[in-house]
Amino acid sequence: MSSLYNRERAKQLFDFNGIDEGKKVGTDIDWFYDNDNRQFFWCDFKYAESLELSTGQRLAFERMTDACQKSGIDSWYLIGIHQVTDCDKDVTAVDCLITKYRHNGVWIAIEEPITLKAFFKQHKADKVQETLSDSDMELLGLN
Repeated sequence: MSSLYNRERAKQLFDFNGIDEGKKVGTDIDWFYDNDNRQFFWCDFKYAESLELSTGQRLAFERMTDACQKSGIDSWYLIGIHQVTDCDKDVTAVDCLITKYRHNGVWIAIEEPITLKAFFKQHKADKVQETLSDSDMELLGLN
């Protein structure tokens, strides 16, 4: 089952040019998950050959994630890659490999990338809370 509500509309591209008279164009977010306002997860998915974020995209995501973190919401920004070369085929997000992420103001590269599903299971608050002590929870800001 697909989570796309309107497949035809999902194929449409948006052109953000002209919003700020050519100075900046804005960016999009591929995936966002709100864990009951305790945690935010964002992810940008890239085809394996185009791994890097543009400078503007990187700055926007760093600022957004860091600001949410400072406000008390545990925030994660993930970079995922996929190998689907055919643009007419869907990409299954849970199988994308997370190669790096931003959390607590720093980028962390993952030496052995893991799937989005595995990353999410490891870091989603209710799973973390089952395995950490109260003092660890306080250190992580998850209580």
